[in-house]
Amino acid sequence: VDIGISKLLLEKFGLKYDEDELSELIDKLKEDVDLENFEENLGTSEKSFKLPDYEQLSGHQFESFLKKLFEALDYVVVQTKLSGDQGADLIVMKNGAKTVIQAKKYSGSVSNKAIQEGVAAKKFYKAENAMVVTTGEFTRGAVQLALSNDVELWDKDKLIKIIDQVNKHNKKDISN
Repeated sequence: VDIGISKLLLEKFGLKYDEDELSELIDKLKEDVDLENFEENLGTSEKSFKLPDYEQLSGHQFESFLKKLFEALDYVVVQTKLSGDQGADLIVMKNGAKTVIQAKKYSGSVSNKAIQEGVAAKKFYKAENAMVVTTGEFTRGAVQLALSNDVELWDKDKLIKIIDQVNKHNKKDISN
């Protein structure tokens, strides 16, 4: 857990904190998690799992699936509430860069609206990056709007490629 993320979360909810105490608490939590992982894996160094198939998931379940996927890619992930999320289903951070993600569980094409939501979320959450991830594809207009607003797009093909890469390097099933 990154202290920067913790500070952002506490400030977002208007909670006061002492930075030294917060740092100590995070260090303690890291130790506890490391110990739990060690005990769970009986000392093996494998931090591995296998992502499940997302085809049968609902929209909300797909968001949870993406949370696991980005965690597997070593991002710190916060899943936003189901309504009033201001266009971001996930907020992820890696290497100090915050990215908002709009998830679309579609079998067809995703339109400009999803891109507009990503752009709005980027500004609302003061993120450096925005991304739209779908199980479908994007309309030509959506691609053009994403290019002009620097929004990263993951269509079904890219999503499958990323999942395959994660699964190739991991073994333990996290499909619950």
